[in-house]
Amino acid sequence: MKTLFLLLGFFGMSAMCFATDYYVSPSGSNLNDGSTGSPWQTLQYSVDQLQAGDILHVKPGTFNEKITINVSGNQDSPIVITGEFGSVMNGQGLTNQTTMISIEDKSYITVQHMTIQNNQMNDAQGISVSGHCVGITIYDNYFSDINFSTNPSDVANENTNAQPIIVLGTNPTQAISELEILFNNIVNCRLGYSEALAVNGNVTNFSIQGNFITAVTNIGIAVIGHEGTSSDPLTDQARSGSVLDNRLVNCRSPYAACAGIYVDGGKDILIERNSTHENNYGIEIGCEHPGKSAADIMVRNNMIYHNDYAGIQSGGYDFGGLSGKVERVKVYNNTLFKNDSLHDGNGDLLISYLETGDFQNNIIFSNDQAKAIVVSDTASGLTFDFNLYYNPTQDLSELFETTYGVYDLVGFQQLGYDLNSSIGDPIFGYMTGQFIDDNYFSMGFNTTSPAVDHGNPTFTDAEYGYSDFYSSIRVWDMNPVDIGASELWFESLSELAKDPMVLYPNPADETLYIKEGNYSSYLIYDLQGKAIRSGEIENAVVQIQDLENGSYFIRLNNNSQSIVNRFTKCH
Repeated sequence: MKTLFLLLGFFGMSAMCFATDYYVSPSGSNLNDGSTGSPWQTLQYSVDQLQAGDILHVKPGTFNEKITINVSGNQDSPIVITGEFGSVMNGQGLTNQTTMISIEDKSYITVQHMTIQNNQMNDAQGISVSGHCVGITIYDNYFSDINFSTNPSDVANENTNAQPIIVLGTNPTQAISELEILFNNIVNCRLGYSEALAVNGNVTNFSIQGNFITAVTNIGIAVIGHEGTSSDPLTDQARSGSVLDNRLVNCRSPYAACAGIYVDGGKDILIERNSTHENNYGIEIGCEHPGKSAADIMVRNNMIYHNDYAGIQSGGYDFGGLSGKVERVKVYNNTLFKNDSLHDGNGDLLISYLETGDFQNNIIFSNDQAKAIVVSDTASGLTFDFNLYYNPTQDLSELFETTYGVYDLVGFQQLGYDLNSSIGDPIFGYMTGQFIDDNYFSMGFNTTSPAVDHGNPTFTDAEYGYSDFYSSIRVWDMNPVDIGASELWFESLSELAKDPMVLYPNPADETLYIKEGNYSSYLIYDLQGKAIRSGEIENAVVQIQDLENGSYFIRLNNNSQSIVNRFTKCH
């Protein structure tokens, strides 16, 4: 995630070089000229003055305002509203509109580094994006106390809602697109029957990445379709988006089962490298609307643990009656650990009405119930293979449950499933102590783990992804991918770069120099672990003038050693 911060910062600075900078401060005046020494006073007045390419710097202080952004930037010159440390939008007592920052039918706007808090009323919203918008970025903001009422004792019902970040694609012919929701924090919000962060309706080409959501009373992240948000049923579906590198903790509802990440009727969604724990469900894929479906969902390289009901739930709950169905789900290379913590018998992986599901290369370390997978007979077209199951108890006779009976691994294999799967301790990297966090599940240097190199050998990066949960390269050599969300960090100690300064200069413009090691070849990867190019090394030099600006991995090889370093290209 820190890498992405660097990249965003770099590109942000390059875009700002030709911008006009304005300033607003609670101690300013709207009669001023908006310069740093003569700032404006109110946010609404300030944003109304902006034109494409302008940057509004929000100085420290509390703004008791709700605003509507009435201007647009353009692709080369976005409008940027950027907070400084201590700049706060406080909605306490304001009833002029439900939303703190409203963006409707506007494009190329960035809102970043703001604290948005204390909007407490029914249908309260932090930032809303609606209509037809292109190029909206919501980056590194902090939301708290976006609540459906001012009274903490009020009981929620289906008519009470609050949404810290909500995107509504209401235009039936023009989608909200090029949307980025990045590195925001959402904490302590009473959501009623809504979600902390949601994209809904005619929304496409979006990225929800690096956000931290905790202590909210319903769903953390939702990708939604078929609610009538767009009047055209053909476009009423959030689609072609990604949910990456987010952390969801304590997303729990007292009135309905909810999930850290929920796809409800979305289509063509990648859910990757997320950490989701202490929620009702870790990840849920469903469709609540009869006759409709969620489809083409990839769930991979996630850490999913200590959730109340199940780690992953996939399928419509009452297809043909109260719900739709789920089609074509792939669940690859996830680590699930001791979910179903309420001991309701759901297991780590709960499957209901699902048509075509493929579950491979997952570690499932069940709790003391020793129940890994529960499958309904309404599911069809399911594949399970190359998974690693483990439970410290001796009795694994009920590891798998179907409508027709319970089975151990041998019995499940006799049904035609999990033929290449096994039972064994994955030997996680940090096994000491009782505290469990994401690092607990690293493979570290445990080359004896049965997860190492035992994934499906026919898989390519199209299936397992370019990087593991820790953003390390997913496959280092020609070996099969490891099982679970974590790739063994290095196949041997000789691959560990003992001298991080083997490359210089770093950052570099056109040429990387290698100061020692006698390396003969190199391979350059992008931050996702995808190979960019390779070549021979002559005179300890690697030419990089053809690379785009940004950060990369480079692997240097000789006959006896390989090392991996990271470098930044800029000019």
